Amino acid sequence: MAFAFDRYCAINEKIFSERLNRLALRMTEALEVMKQLGMEQELDEALLLSSEQPPWNFRRPTLTPPVPGYEPGYGLDVPQLRSRQAEYPPVERPTDAMEFGEGADAHFPLVDSYRMEDFTVQCTKELEERHGEIREAAPTTGVEGEAWEAYVALQKKALARQQLIFDLCNDTELRERYDADDAFRQQILEERGIVPLEIEEERLHEEPRHYAQEPAYHPFRKS
Repeated sequence: MAFAFDRYCAINEKIFSERLNRLALRMTEALEVMKQLGMEQELDEALLLSSEQPPWNFRRPTLTPPVPGYEPGYGLDVPQLRSRQAEYPPVERPTDAMEFGEGADAHFPLVDSYRMEDFTVQCTKELEERHGEIREAAPTTGVEGEAWEAYVALQKKALARQQLIFDLCNDTELRERYDADDAFRQQILEERGIVPLEIEEERLHEEPRHYAQEPAYHPFRKS
């Protein structure tokens, strides 16, 4: 329910903001006409009326509680949850522009293949740009940084795999050689970065300890 509510609000807020902008333009035109006609008293009353707050202090919460499973300790002061941001499900999907934008398709999600191919290229460029911006603005190190880089790498692999599917569908010779030659298939996968991720295990005690790592107290007798 929370996921559906957030999606519903995100879409309706865009529609409402567009209506509000059109209404503000109409009100501005009306105020200019009133000023031209010399209606000073009515102009002051209209400005006072438009600046009043809604009654009873009505407001809608900006964020609903997360879906169960995203953050099990929601609302509780759990120390393990203080260090990380609450994971809310996305209220805006990448396909929103294709579904609700200017070039919306009436048959969505059954759209033409060329639109999905262009959409894949667009998502790849946006992911590269945002990954670089986040790396530069707020670099994350340690375990969280490794998890973030692995997450972005998986997203890039998914987009590269999608682009490879389109290329194989469009090029018959490439598809036949890809199916027949194992070495060529492995080369294509390495060039596009779709090989499985390799995680190195921790290698302990490869180098001798630094003098600063030695314990300060050396027991001289055993009890």
